[in-house]
Order: sequence, then C-alpha cells, then structure tokens
Amino acid sequence: HPDKILGQPTLQGSSIYLTSGDNLYRYDAATGIEQETRSLPKAKNTIRSTKALNDNLYLITDEPSVEKEYSLVQKAPGDSVWEIMARDPKLYVPKGNESSQGEILIHADEMLHCLETTPAGKVLWQRFVYLPQDVFFVEGKVVLLYHKNRFDLYLKALDQKTGNLEWDLTLLRLRCGHGSIFGR
Repeated sequence: HPDKILGQPTLQGSSIYLTSGDNLYRYDAATGIEQETRSLPKAKNTIRSTKALNDNLYLITDEPSVEKEYSLVQKAPGDSVWEIMARDPKLYVPKGNESSQGEILIHADEMLHCLETTPAGKVLWQRFVYLPQDVFFVEGKVVLLYHKNRFDLYLKALDQKTGNLEWDLTLLRLRCGHGSIFGR
C-alpha cells in the first residue's frame, strides 16, 4: 500500500480506491488484496485529493479557478456595496508599504480568494491552500508563510493577478551555538 494517501479512501462496488502522490490503487474490499495500480495523470499543480465515482476519477488540485460570478461575494443591503458570506474567514490586506493596494485576500473553507477592492468586489482567482500564518504582498506576488515542523519555514509565492504558483522555498533552521539561523 502507498506510504502517503491523498484524501479519503473510496468504496465503490466491491473495490476500495486509494491514491498516493503518483498512483491510483484498487483493492478488493472483501480480501484487501491489491487488484490494480494505475499512474495518475500529470496535473499542472499539486493534486490535493481524488475521488473515484461512477467509473470516473476526479482530481482535486490547487490550480486556481477563475469564476465569472461566485457566491462568496454578494450584494449587500443598505449602504454597503458587497459582503462576504463565509464561515470563519481570514482577511489579508496589503500594508501601507506593500504593493497591490487594489486587491485583498480572503481565506475561507480551505480556499484563498483574491478580490478586487472595487464596488463590484470581483473575484480575480481562487485556489486551495492551507491557512497561512502570514501573507506578504511583494512586487506583484502574494507570498504565503507557513511554519513547517517546529522551527522550519515554508514560503509559497503566487502571482497576484492569476494565482499561479511562481515559486516555493523551504528554509531549514540551522542550529549553531545559542542562536539559530535560516539557510538552504
């Protein structure tokens, strides 16, 4: 069986389907014996989960999707122009010295949404991401900061206009003496 399983196993008929980072596995539900292994198709971005349903395999990726209309942003009653309908949203706005003052980011339901700060509140893009510890707006990029393990850092830069991944970087904390530094 695979070391790392993506998403939840799926029971369909007499088979159980599991996916790893590269393969789809089919096991007999009664015996647990592996019946078949297939390579997953190559995706532009990271595959976060899969779902086998009615002879189809659905790949859930973190590829940004552009929507003409999205229910996250709704017209608001009264003097407000628009409002966000989300459970436990987290808002990220550029600080005074950061670039891209015309957009805001909202993380809700495991998705990062980039919205124009216009009266229309247009969704520019959305992408599946884990909740970042901090976000920086730098020269047309959105840099997401994550703490990895106890001391290490992971940075992920997205193009601010499209949401596409520009680069990612893991910084390991090197221990030396009483202090510590980050290095590659």
